[in-house]
Parts: sequence; structure tokens; C-alpha cells
Amino acid sequence: MFSLSHRTKHAQYQREDWAVRLFRHSHAFVIGGGTDFIIREGFDRRDDNISGFGNYSGTFKGPPAMNVSDCQRYLCGGHLFRVVELEVYVISSD
Repeated sequence: MFSLSHRTKHAQYQREDWAVRLFRHSHAFVIGGGTDFIIREGFDRRDDNISGFGNYSGTFKGPPAMNVSDCQRYLCGGHLFRVVELEVYVISSD
């Protein structure tokens, strides 16, 4: 995961097979294990998408020396947020 505005890259450090998961029953997809990010259906009209970025149970590392609430604000503005724009990139080794 990376941030263009902060010019940072956040490596997966655990749960590498959980980078992105889709939950059809809840109409959401999850980025990272634990709850790094939960993006709900209709994300651009909702203010209840969830950031747990920086949480110890997550998949991606937050910036060094930042606590969880600071990490949540760092990429999303807070624990709950609205998605304005979303881009997904895939790197293939084929």
C-alpha cells in the first residue's frame, strides 16, 4: 500500500495472503487482515467506512513511531471516513 500525498509506502508484514478480500454477504471489501480498511458498498455516499490502519492485527505497517489513532488520521482522516476516489493497482509476476 502507498500514499501519493505523503510519498510513503507501507509494506505487508504479516497475513500476506489477506491483502484484499471481498465479503459478498456484507457488501464490503477489506484491505488487509484484521481491519486495516473496510470499504462498504456505496462507499462514495457513506461516512462509515472503517480504518484500523496501524493496528497490531493488521497486515500493513504504519509509519514508524505513530500510534493507531494517528495512523487512522494519516491516510483516511479518522477511524470512520468517506471514500472520495479509489484506485486499485495490481502487480503481476506472470
